[in-house]
Amino acid sequence: MNTMLPFLNPIVCLKTLFGELKLISYMRKKDDDLFVKRQPFLMMKSNRISTLWLSLFFSISAYSQALPMENKVYLSNIKTVLLYSSVSDFSYPIIHLNSTEHLDLSFDELIPTNENYFYTLILCNSEWVPVALQPNEYLQGNAYEQILNYSFSIGTYQKYVHYSASFPTENMNVKYAGNYILKVYRDYNLDNIVLTQRCFILNTKTAIRSKVRQASNIDLRYTNQEVDVEVDASDAVIPSPFTDAKLTILQNGRFDNAVSKLTPKYINGNNFNYDYEEGNLFFGGNEFRAFDIRNIRSVGQNVSNKTIDTAIHIQLRSDEARGSQQHLSLTDYNGKFMIANSTGGSANLLDYCYVTFTLNSFSSKPLEEMYVLGSFNNWQPSDACEMKYNEARKVYQCTMLLKQGYFNYGYFYLNNEMIFENSDTEGNHYETENDYYIFFYQKNYTYNFDELIGYQKANSGTVERR
Repeated sequence: MNTMLPFLNPIVCLKTLFGELKLISYMRKKDDDLFVKRQPFLMMKSNRISTLWLSLFFSISAYSQALPMENKVYLSNIKTVLLYSSVSDFSYPIIHLNSTEHLDLSFDELIPTNENYFYTLILCNSEWVPVALQPNEYLQGNAYEQILNYSFSIGTYQKYVHYSASFPTENMNVKYAGNYILKVYRDYNLDNIVLTQRCFILNTKTAIRSKVRQASNIDLRYTNQEVDVEVDASDAVIPSPFTDAKLTILQNGRFDNAVSKLTPKYINGNNFNYDYEEGNLFFGGNEFRAFDIRNIRSVGQNVSNKTIDTAIHIQLRSDEARGSQQHLSLTDYNGKFMIANSTGGSANLLDYCYVTFTLNSFSSKPLEEMYVLGSFNNWQPSDACEMKYNEARKVYQCTMLLKQGYFNYGYFYLNNEMIFENSDTEGNHYETENDYYIFFYQKNYTYNFDELIGYQKANSGTVERR
Protein backbone atom coordinates (compact mmCIF):
# COMPACT_ATOMS: atom_id res chain seq x y z
CA MET A 1 0.00 0.00 0.00
CA ASN A 2 1.36 3.40 -0.94
CA THR A 3 0.94 5.48 2.22
CA MET A 4 1.36 9.22 1.82
CA LEU A 5 2.86 10.93 4.85
CA PRO A 6 0.95 14.10 5.71
CA PHE A 7 3.62 16.70 6.48
CA LEU A 8 1.39 18.73 8.78
CA ASN A 9 1.96 21.13 11.58
CA PRO A 10 3.06 18.97 14.57
CA ILE A 11 0.00 20.15 16.54
CA VAL A 12 -2.33 18.86 13.80
CA CYS A 13 -0.55 15.49 13.79
CA LEU A 14 -0.84 15.18 17.56
CA LYS A 15 -4.55 16.01 17.60
CA THR A 16 -5.30 13.48 14.84
CA LEU A 17 -3.20 10.79 16.54
CA PHE A 18 -4.92 11.26 19.91
CA GLY A 19 -8.31 11.08 18.16
CA GLU A 20 -7.51 7.70 16.59
CA LEU A 21 -6.20 6.27 19.87
CA LYS A 22 -9.26 7.54 21.72
CA LEU A 23 -11.59 5.80 19.21
CA ILE A 24 -9.87 2.41 19.60
CA SER A 25 -9.88 2.71 23.39
CA TYR A 26 -13.60 3.53 23.33
CA MET A 27 -14.42 0.49 21.16
CA ARG A 28 -12.53 -1.84 23.46
CA LYS A 29 -14.26 -0.56 26.56
CA LYS A 30 -17.66 -0.64 24.85
CA ASP A 31 -17.76 -4.26 23.70
CA ASP A 32 -14.97 -6.85 23.51
CA ASP A 33 -16.96 -8.90 20.94
CA LEU A 34 -17.32 -5.86 18.75
CA PHE A 35 -13.60 -5.23 19.16
CA VAL A 36 -12.81 -8.74 17.84
CA LYS A 37 -15.29 -8.52 14.97
CA ARG A 38 -13.86 -5.26 13.76
CA GLN A 39 -10.25 -6.54 13.45
CA PRO A 40 -9.92 -5.59 9.74
CA PHE A 41 -11.12 -2.09 10.58
CA LEU A 42 -8.69 -1.94 13.49
CA MET A 43 -5.81 -3.11 11.29
CA MET A 44 -6.54 -0.18 9.01
CA LYS A 45 -6.57 2.13 12.03
CA SER A 46 -3.29 0.63 13.22
CA ASN A 47 -1.67 1.41 9.86
CA ARG A 48 -3.05 4.94 10.02
CA ILE A 49 -1.67 5.40 13.54
CA SER A 50 1.76 4.18 12.40
CA THR A 51 1.59 6.67 9.54
CA LEU A 52 0.65 9.45 11.95
CA TRP A 53 3.60 8.62 14.21
CA LEU A 54 5.92 8.87 11.22
CA SER A 55 4.22 12.08 10.12
CA LEU A 56 4.65 13.53 13.60
CA PHE A 57 8.35 12.68 13.58
CA PHE A 58 8.98 14.20 10.16
CA SER A 59 6.73 17.17 10.85
CA ILE A 60 8.62 18.03 14.03
CA SER A 61 11.93 17.60 12.17
CA ALA A 62 10.82 19.75 9.24
CA TYR A 63 9.19 22.31 11.55
CA SER A 64 12.38 22.70 13.60
CA GLN A 65 14.58 22.96 10.50
CA ALA A 66 12.33 25.72 9.15
CA LEU A 67 13.19 27.94 12.11
CA PRO A 68 15.99 30.48 11.63
CA MET A 69 19.35 29.56 13.16
CA GLU A 70 20.96 32.23 15.31
CA ASN A 71 24.03 33.19 17.27
CA LYS A 72 23.65 30.95 20.29
CA VAL A 73 25.70 29.34 23.05
CA TYR A 74 24.25 26.04 24.25
CA LEU A 75 26.47 25.44 27.30
CA SER A 76 26.66 27.80 30.28
CA ASN A 77 30.41 27.28 30.74
CA ILE A 78 31.22 28.44 27.18
CA LYS A 79 32.22 32.09 27.28
CA THR A 80 33.64 34.89 25.12
CA VAL A 81 32.64 33.60 21.68
CA LEU A 82 34.27 35.65 18.92
CA LEU A 83 33.89 35.28 15.15
CA TYR A 84 35.36 37.94 12.89
CA SER A 85 37.21 38.29 9.61
CA SER A 86 40.98 38.36 9.53
CA VAL A 87 40.95 42.12 8.87
CA SER A 88 40.71 43.01 12.58
CA ASP A 89 39.16 41.96 15.90
CA PHE A 90 36.44 44.59 15.35
CA SER A 91 35.52 43.45 11.82
CA TYR A 92 32.24 41.79 10.91
CA PRO A 93 32.31 38.04 10.05
CA ILE A 94 32.19 38.45 6.27
CA ILE A 95 34.80 37.29 3.72
CA HIS A 96 34.97 37.03 -0.07
CA LEU A 97 34.45 33.73 -1.85
CA ASN A 98 37.66 32.10 -3.13
CA SER A 99 39.91 34.75 -1.55
CA THR A 100 42.83 34.66 0.89
CA GLU A 101 40.60 36.11 3.61
CA HIS A 102 39.54 33.90 6.49
CA LEU A 103 37.23 33.86 9.49
CA ASP A 104 38.70 33.54 12.97
CA LEU A 105 36.71 31.75 15.66
CA SER A 106 37.60 31.63 19.36
CA PHE A 107 35.88 30.76 22.62
CA ASP A 108 36.67 29.68 26.19
CA GLU A 109 35.37 26.78 28.23
CA LEU A 110 35.50 27.28 31.99
CA ILE A 111 36.93 23.87 32.87
CA PRO A 112 40.58 22.84 33.45
CA THR A 113 40.66 20.04 30.82
CA ASN A 114 40.25 20.11 27.06
CA GLU A 115 37.45 18.53 25.03
CA ASN A 116 37.15 17.20 21.47
CA TYR A 117 35.42 19.90 19.43
CA PHE A 118 34.57 20.00 15.73
CA TYR A 119 32.93 22.54 13.46
CA THR A 120 31.03 22.57 10.19
CA LEU A 121 29.16 25.12 8.10
CA ILE A 122 25.46 25.13 7.20
CA LEU A 123 24.20 27.07 4.19
CA CYS A 124 21.09 29.17 4.93
CA ASN A 125 18.78 31.47 3.02
CA SER A 126 18.67 35.22 3.61
CA GLU A 127 16.42 34.65 6.66
CA TRP A 128 18.89 32.16 8.21
CA VAL A 129 16.75 29.08 7.58
CA PRO A 130 18.93 26.10 6.48
CA VAL A 131 18.51 25.20 2.80
CA ALA A 132 17.49 21.74 1.61
CA LEU A 133 20.96 20.71 0.43
CA GLN A 134 23.43 18.08 1.61
CA PRO A 135 26.80 19.37 2.91
CA ASN A 136 28.68 17.94 -0.10
CA GLU A 137 26.53 20.11 -2.37
CA TYR A 138 27.82 23.39 -0.91
CA LEU A 139 31.10 22.37 0.79
CA GLN A 140 34.37 21.48 -0.91
CA GLY A 141 36.52 18.77 0.67
CA ASN A 142 35.67 17.72 4.22
CA ALA A 143 32.26 18.24 5.76
CA TYR A 144 33.82 19.17 9.12
CA GLU A 145 37.11 20.10 10.78
CA GLN A 146 38.44 19.36 14.24
CA ILE A 147 39.46 22.28 16.45
CA LEU A 148 43.06 21.43 17.28
CA ASN A 149 44.25 24.81 18.56
CA TYR A 150 43.71 25.15 22.29
CA SER A 151 45.63 26.46 25.27
CA PHE A 152 45.15 26.38 29.04
CA SER A 153 44.80 29.56 31.07
CA ILE A 154 47.97 30.63 32.84
CA GLY A 155 48.08 32.51 36.15
CA THR A 156 44.35 33.31 36.23
CA TYR A 157 41.84 33.10 39.07
CA GLN A 158 39.31 31.54 36.70
CA LYS A 159 40.65 28.37 35.04
CA TYR A 160 39.64 27.79 31.44
CA VAL A 161 40.66 26.34 28.08
CA HIS A 162 40.91 28.72 25.12
CA TYR A 163 40.01 27.32 21.67
CA SER A 164 40.59 28.87 18.26
CA ALA A 165 40.14 27.93 14.60
CA SER A 166 40.24 29.56 11.17
CA PHE A 167 38.14 28.99 8.07
CA PRO A 168 38.52 28.13 5.23
CA THR A 169 41.23 25.48 5.53
CA GLU A 170 43.14 23.37 3.03
CA ASN A 171 40.67 20.58 3.66
CA MET A 172 37.35 22.46 3.79
CA ASN A 173 35.90 25.41 1.89
CA VAL A 174 32.53 26.58 0.54
CA LYS A 175 31.38 26.51 -3.07
CA TYR A 176 28.88 29.36 -3.00
CA ALA A 177 28.36 32.80 -1.52
CA GLY A 178 25.59 33.25 1.01
CA ASN A 179 24.64 33.14 4.67
CA TYR A 180 26.30 30.38 6.69
CA ILE A 181 26.01 29.06 10.22
CA LEU A 182 29.30 28.00 11.77
CA LYS A 183 28.32 25.17 14.10
CA VAL A 184 30.60 23.82 16.83
CA TYR A 185 29.79 20.42 18.30
CA ARG A 186 31.37 17.80 20.55
CA ASP A 187 32.79 14.30 19.91
CA TYR A 188 31.69 13.76 16.30
CA ASN A 189 28.05 14.13 17.39
CA LEU A 190 26.31 16.79 15.28
CA ASP A 191 23.43 16.88 17.76
CA ASN A 192 25.74 17.68 20.69
CA ILE A 193 25.84 21.37 19.79
CA VAL A 194 28.15 23.72 21.67
CA LEU A 195 27.54 26.99 19.81
CA THR A 196 26.33 28.44 16.51
CA GLN A 197 27.47 31.68 14.89
CA ARG A 198 26.26 33.52 11.81
CA CYS A 199 28.73 34.51 9.08
CA PHE A 200 28.70 35.68 5.46
CA ILE A 201 30.51 34.62 2.27
CA LEU A 202 30.40 37.30 -0.45
CA ASN A 203 30.69 37.07 -4.23
CA THR A 204 30.51 40.69 -5.38
CA LYS A 205 28.46 41.24 -8.53
CA THR A 206 26.89 44.59 -7.62
CA ALA A 207 27.81 48.11 -6.52
CA ILE A 208 25.87 49.52 -3.55
CA ARG A 209 25.41 53.20 -2.81
CA SER A 210 23.71 54.30 0.39
CA LYS A 211 22.86 57.39 2.36
CA VAL A 212 21.88 57.63 6.03
CA ARG A 213 19.40 60.47 6.47
CA GLN A 214 17.15 62.05 9.01
CA ALA A 215 13.76 60.31 8.72
CA SER A 216 11.43 61.68 6.02
CA ASN A 217 8.43 61.07 8.27
CA ILE A 218 7.96 64.34 10.12
CA ASP A 219 6.74 62.57 13.28
CA LEU A 220 9.98 60.51 13.44
CA ARG A 221 12.40 63.14 12.19
CA TYR A 222 14.23 63.69 15.48
CA THR A 223 14.31 60.08 16.72
CA ASN A 224 14.88 57.90 13.63
CA GLN A 225 17.40 57.36 10.87
CA GLU A 226 16.49 56.40 7.31
CA VAL A 227 18.85 54.26 5.23
CA ASP A 228 18.28 54.82 1.51
CA VAL A 229 19.99 52.36 -0.82
CA GLU A 230 20.61 52.07 -4.56
CA VAL A 231 22.03 48.88 -6.08
CA ASP A 232 23.76 48.77 -9.48
CA ALA A 233 23.23 45.18 -10.69
CA SER A 234 24.76 45.59 -14.15
CA ASP A 235 27.01 42.54 -13.67
CA ALA A 236 24.25 40.31 -12.33
CA VAL A 237 21.44 38.52 -14.15
CA ILE A 238 18.20 38.87 -12.15
CA PRO A 239 15.17 38.04 -14.35
CA SER A 240 12.56 38.71 -11.63
CA PRO A 241 14.03 41.37 -9.32
CA PHE A 242 10.84 41.95 -7.32
CA THR A 243 10.79 38.30 -6.20
CA ASP A 244 14.38 37.10 -6.62
CA ALA A 245 16.34 40.06 -5.19
CA LYS A 246 16.38 40.76 -1.45
CA LEU A 247 17.95 43.52 0.62
CA THR A 248 18.80 43.27 4.33
CA ILE A 249 20.06 46.10 6.56
CA LEU A 250 21.56 45.60 10.03
CA GLN A 251 22.18 48.39 12.53
CA ASN A 252 25.45 47.91 14.43
CA GLY A 253 25.43 44.21 13.53
CA ARG A 254 22.17 43.53 15.40
CA PHE A 255 19.72 40.96 14.05
CA ASP A 256 16.85 41.68 16.45
CA ASN A 257 15.90 44.94 14.69
CA ALA A 258 17.06 44.05 11.17
CA VAL A 259 15.19 45.32 8.12
CA SER A 260 14.97 42.37 5.74
CA LYS A 261 13.37 41.13 2.51
CA LEU A 262 13.13 44.65 1.13
CA THR A 263 12.04 44.71 -2.52
CA PRO A 264 12.94 47.58 -4.87
CA LYS A 265 10.74 50.65 -4.71
CA TYR A 266 11.38 51.07 -8.42
CA ILE A 267 13.83 49.83 -11.06
CA ASN A 268 15.60 51.92 -13.68
CA GLY A 269 17.47 49.62 -16.04
CA ASN A 270 19.90 47.69 -13.83
CA ASN A 271 19.58 50.12 -10.91
CA PHE A 272 17.40 49.01 -8.02
CA ASN A 273 16.18 51.83 -5.80
CA TYR A 274 15.24 51.36 -2.13
CA ASP A 275 14.44 54.96 -1.20
CA TYR A 276 11.55 54.31 1.17
CA GLU A 277 10.12 56.57 3.86
CA GLU A 278 9.07 53.85 6.32
CA GLY A 279 10.37 50.41 5.33
CA ASN A 280 14.01 51.29 5.97
CA LEU A 281 13.76 53.18 9.29
CA PHE A 282 15.73 52.56 12.47
CA PHE A 283 15.53 54.20 15.88
CA GLY A 284 18.64 56.33 16.19
CA GLY A 285 19.41 55.18 19.72
CA ASN A 286 22.24 56.84 21.61
CA GLU A 287 26.00 56.58 21.85
CA PHE A 288 26.87 53.45 23.80
CA ARG A 289 28.00 53.33 27.39
CA ALA A 290 31.43 51.79 27.96
CA PHE A 291 33.72 50.32 30.60
CA ASP A 292 37.38 49.27 30.56
CA ILE A 293 38.66 46.25 32.52
CA ARG A 294 41.83 45.63 30.53
CA ASN A 295 43.98 46.44 33.56
CA ILE A 296 42.87 44.69 36.76
CA ARG A 297 45.62 46.39 38.78
CA SER A 298 44.07 49.84 38.38
CA VAL A 299 40.61 51.38 38.07
CA GLY A 300 39.61 51.77 34.41
CA GLN A 301 36.95 53.81 32.62
CA ASN A 302 33.54 53.70 34.37
CA VAL A 303 34.87 51.41 37.14
CA SER A 304 33.91 52.40 40.68
CA ASN A 305 35.51 49.69 42.76
CA LYS A 306 37.60 46.53 42.42
CA THR A 307 38.18 43.70 44.90
CA ILE A 308 40.02 40.39 44.66
CA ASP A 309 39.55 37.32 46.84
CA THR A 310 39.19 33.94 45.12
CA ALA A 311 37.99 35.87 42.04
CA ILE A 312 38.06 39.39 40.62
CA HIS A 313 35.02 41.57 41.37
CA ILE A 314 34.38 44.79 39.43
CA GLN A 315 31.75 47.33 40.47
CA LEU A 316 30.85 49.77 37.68
CA ARG A 317 29.71 53.31 38.40
CA SER A 318 25.96 53.70 38.79
CA ASP A 319 24.29 54.67 35.52
CA GLU A 320 21.45 57.12 35.01
CA ALA A 321 18.66 56.77 32.47
CA ARG A 322 19.21 59.06 29.47
CA GLY A 323 15.77 58.97 27.81
CA SER A 324 14.97 62.62 28.55
CA GLN A 325 18.48 63.98 28.03
CA GLN A 326 19.76 65.78 24.96
CA HIS A 327 22.11 63.96 22.61
CA LEU A 328 25.79 64.19 23.49
CA SER A 329 28.33 63.17 20.88
CA LEU A 330 30.75 60.61 22.34
CA THR A 331 33.28 58.26 20.78
CA ASP A 332 32.11 54.65 21.00
CA TYR A 333 32.49 51.35 19.16
CA ASN A 334 28.81 50.96 18.24
CA GLY A 335 28.11 48.19 20.68
CA LYS A 336 31.23 46.13 20.04
CA PHE A 337 33.70 44.73 22.55
CA MET A 338 37.40 43.93 22.47
CA ILE A 339 39.13 41.22 24.49
CA ALA A 340 42.57 42.40 25.65
CA ASN A 341 44.66 43.41 28.63
CA SER A 342 46.81 46.46 29.15
CA THR A 343 50.06 44.60 28.43
CA GLY A 344 48.96 42.94 25.19
CA GLY A 345 49.22 39.37 26.51
CA SER A 346 47.90 36.33 24.68
CA ALA A 347 44.28 35.19 25.08
CA ASN A 348 45.04 32.50 27.69
CA LEU A 349 46.70 35.06 30.01
CA LEU A 350 43.53 37.14 30.40
CA ASP A 351 41.36 36.63 33.46
CA TYR A 352 37.62 36.70 34.06
CA CYS A 353 35.89 39.24 36.28
CA TYR A 354 32.50 39.38 37.98
CA VAL A 355 31.21 42.72 36.68
CA THR A 356 28.25 44.38 38.44
CA PHE A 357 26.06 46.83 36.49
CA THR A 358 23.82 49.32 38.31
CA LEU A 359 21.07 51.48 36.79
CA ASN A 360 19.28 53.96 39.02
CA SER A 361 15.50 53.80 39.01
CA PHE A 362 13.86 56.23 36.58
CA SER A 363 10.14 55.47 36.89
CA SER A 364 7.55 55.29 39.67
CA LYS A 365 6.83 51.66 38.87
CA PRO A 366 9.77 49.25 38.43
CA LEU A 367 10.00 47.53 35.05
CA GLU A 368 9.71 43.76 35.20
CA GLU A 369 12.20 42.90 32.44
CA MET A 370 15.37 44.95 32.11
CA TYR A 371 18.58 43.72 30.44
CA VAL A 372 22.11 44.89 29.74
CA LEU A 373 22.93 44.12 26.11
CA GLY A 374 25.71 44.50 23.56
CA SER A 375 27.58 42.45 21.00
CA PHE A 376 29.34 40.69 23.92
CA ASN A 377 26.10 38.71 24.50
CA ASN A 378 24.83 38.81 20.90
CA TRP A 379 22.19 41.40 21.87
CA GLN A 380 20.14 38.55 23.29
CA PRO A 381 18.20 38.87 26.57
CA SER A 382 18.80 35.99 28.99
CA ASP A 383 18.79 35.23 32.70
CA ALA A 384 22.53 35.93 32.80
CA CYS A 385 22.10 39.58 31.76
CA GLU A 386 18.75 40.41 33.39
CA MET A 387 18.74 43.42 35.71
CA LYS A 388 16.96 42.68 39.00
CA TYR A 389 15.26 45.52 40.84
CA ASN A 390 16.56 46.27 44.34
CA GLU A 391 13.61 47.81 46.17
CA ALA A 392 15.67 49.02 49.13
CA ARG A 393 18.22 50.86 46.99
CA LYS A 394 15.85 51.78 44.14
CA VAL A 395 18.25 50.43 41.52
CA TYR A 396 18.43 47.69 38.90
CA GLN A 397 21.47 45.43 39.20
CA CYS A 398 23.09 42.54 37.38
CA THR A 399 26.42 40.71 37.76
CA MET A 400 28.02 39.01 34.78
CA LEU A 401 31.22 36.99 34.33
CA LEU A 402 33.24 38.73 31.60
CA LYS A 403 36.78 38.41 30.29
CA GLN A 404 39.23 41.29 30.46
CA GLY A 405 38.66 43.84 27.74
CA TYR A 406 36.85 46.98 26.62
CA PHE A 407 33.06 46.80 26.35
CA ASN A 408 30.19 48.85 24.92
CA TYR A 409 26.73 48.24 26.38
CA GLY A 410 23.22 49.62 26.80
CA TYR A 411 20.06 49.01 28.83
CA PHE A 412 16.98 47.53 27.13
CA TYR A 413 13.56 46.68 28.54
CA LEU A 414 10.35 44.95 27.46
CA ASN A 415 7.63 47.49 26.70
CA ASN A 416 3.82 47.12 26.85
CA GLU A 417 3.78 45.75 23.30
CA MET A 418 6.21 42.97 24.31
CA ILE A 419 9.01 44.51 22.24
CA PHE A 420 12.49 45.29 23.54
CA GLU A 421 13.38 48.96 23.36
CA ASN A 422 15.59 51.53 25.06
CA SER A 423 13.72 54.81 24.57
CA ASP A 424 13.51 55.59 28.29
CA THR A 425 16.87 54.14 29.32
CA GLU A 426 19.04 55.43 26.46
CA GLY A 427 16.95 57.76 24.31
CA ASN A 428 16.63 57.98 20.51
CA HIS A 429 18.35 60.70 18.48
CA TYR A 430 18.75 61.08 14.74
CA GLU A 431 22.28 62.49 15.32
CA THR A 432 23.60 59.24 16.85
CA GLU A 433 26.56 57.67 15.06
CA ASN A 434 25.69 54.12 13.95
CA ASP A 435 27.10 51.50 11.60
CA TYR A 436 24.81 49.98 8.97
CA TYR A 437 25.59 46.70 7.21
CA ILE A 438 23.80 46.31 3.87
CA PHE A 439 23.44 42.90 2.20
CA PHE A 440 22.04 42.23 -1.27
CA TYR A 441 20.92 38.72 -2.27
CA GLN A 442 20.01 37.08 -5.57
CA LYS A 443 18.13 33.82 -5.85
CA ASN A 444 20.30 30.93 -7.05
CA TYR A 445 17.97 29.15 -9.46
CA THR A 446 19.97 25.93 -9.60
CA TYR A 447 19.94 25.18 -5.87
CA ASN A 448 17.13 27.48 -4.71
CA PHE A 449 18.94 29.57 -2.10
CA ASP A 450 19.85 33.24 -1.65
CA GLU A 451 23.32 34.06 -2.95
CA LEU A 452 25.06 37.06 -1.36
CA ILE A 453 26.25 39.24 -4.27
CA GLY A 454 26.46 42.69 -2.69
CA TYR A 455 27.63 44.26 0.56
CA GLN A 456 28.40 47.68 1.96
CA LYS A 457 29.14 49.06 5.40
CA ALA A 458 27.74 52.56 5.87
CA ASN A 459 27.97 54.98 8.77
CA SER A 460 25.68 57.72 10.01
CA GLY A 461 28.53 59.92 11.21
CA THR A 462 27.56 62.52 8.62
CA VAL A 463 23.81 61.94 8.71
CA GLU A 464 22.01 64.09 6.15
CA ARG A 465 19.43 66.42 7.67
CA ARG A 466 16.06 66.99 6.05
